[in-house]
Amino acid sequence: MTVDDFRTVLGYAQQRHPARLTFRSVNRDRPCTGGGADTCSAVSHQPWDFTRVFAQYNG
Repeated sequence: MTVDDFRTVLGYAQQRHPARLTFRSVNRDRPCTGGGADTCSAVSHQPWDFTRVFAQYNG
């Protein structure tokens, strides 16, 4: 999943207004730099990009 995919999900959520919008493992919302797989993402992006997208959701 990419940051653009998250923007698509955000758009859907803003139209449908689910009570809760979450994603798995916020602690992995940064690229890997040699840490364990449970502390980073193999997806190329800037730290906290996915979190910033979902933070725009206001129900």
